[in-house]
Amino acid sequence: MKKIINLVICFVILIVVGFFGLKDVFIKKMLEKELTNSLETKVRIYGVDYFVFKEKLELKGLGIESKEDDSVDAIYINKISTNIKINELVNKKIALENLEIRDIELNKKTDRKNVNPPVRTGEYQLANKEYTSDEFKTIATNFLNNYKIMISGMSADDLERNNKLKAIFLGTTIPVVDKYIDYKLSNIATDYMTDVVNQYQSMKYNFKENEAQIKEDDWVVEIANLTVNTELLGRNLFGVVQGVTTDKSKMNKDVLFTLGANAGDEKSSITGVLNPVTFVGEIDMKFENVEVSEFLEEKDFVSGKANLVQKITFKDDDISVIGRLDVKDLILHKENISEALLGDKDGIDVIVGGTDEKINDIKVEYNYNPKFNKVFVNSNLAEKVAVYLGGDIGELDRIKKEFNEKYGEKINQAKEEIKNKLEEFINIFSK
Repeated sequence: MKKIINLVICFVILIVVGFFGLKDVFIKKMLEKELTNSLETKVRIYGVDYFVFKEKLELKGLGIESKEDDSVDAIYINKISTNIKINELVNKKIALENLEIRDIELNKKTDRKNVNPPVRTGEYQLANKEYTSDEFKTIATNFLNNYKIMISGMSADDLERNNKLKAIFLGTTIPVVDKYIDYKLSNIATDYMTDVVNQYQSMKYNFKENEAQIKEDDWVVEIANLTVNTELLGRNLFGVVQGVTTDKSKMNKDVLFTLGANAGDEKSSITGVLNPVTFVGEIDMKFENVEVSEFLEEKDFVSGKANLVQKITFKDDDISVIGRLDVKDLILHKENISEALLGDKDGIDVIVGGTDEKINDIKVEYNYNPKFNKVFVNSNLAEKVAVYLGGDIGELDRIKKEFNEKYGEKINQAKEEIKNKLEEFINIFSK
């Protein structure tokens, strides 16, 4: 009798263990099948946990395969969780009060190998010219050479001579500095905009629907409140989107969304409206008190707080972007800049004297126009740097005018023959 009881107990345990073990496999396979049919592209779920007593479902990684490149997940969600009874999972229409998704990635590379050749073999290219590393090295070398020549001609007892040398240095070097600033702003904006345009083109290719062919899906999930918690642009953004459905016949409508984040004195928000069928809509982004070094590769050169406002508009199969970056006080780390550019930690001070380490009220405006497939950048940064390097811009203009009157022909000739060379002017002053 005891053996029979033990056998029954073991059998029950096996059934329970089997149920709890196989339920996750069943849920995974069922959801993958239905989502793949609904989205008309392969959907993979990388892990499932269903907590029977809590009636809670967690998906540990969901990837929607790209139609362009089957080694890529067009959308990858790291975690999805919701409360649902297990018997409701087999319904053809599932209604969820709340569903939370965490950490969204677009065009995530996987370790899968391509089964089919990628539709796009390269990234979408913008028409902007990007300066090469060799051109940048030339800019830096010219700046350094000019500085060395200026220093070699200075005299501790001749302030007027030193001021004239500085004026010539600035007159021949500021155009080079302007070019460098244009190079940085254009490349930063172009790199950023190329990524935005590529993400948009990919999402449109993968998910835009032909309105005439849309029909009601057999298997539908209706979500009253979709909670989004994800890292975007280096910020952990949180928000709720209402009235989300997987039924394509009901998707052809504007969906409003708001995401926000606060971290110390920094505030971020992304709001917008988007029709997921036609891909028409707009997104407004605001970032207040963002550390300006986040936009630069040379993070040790400057610091300060910036405000960024940007609008992205989707219309007629095109994307356009306009944005503005405002920096109230850009703090220069003069010793770091001097050491990197001039090989002399006191170099900037030699040029500008005891000028404050801040440059005020910088504005950078940019826009991407699909008509020209080009990023346009407008900024007062080069002008601000010129004023900073020259101290009193009025005095600098006066000295430059005086020297143009006296030595204009020689200066122009020198610029034509050997750009940014100062030796002959030092010789003139030595006579």
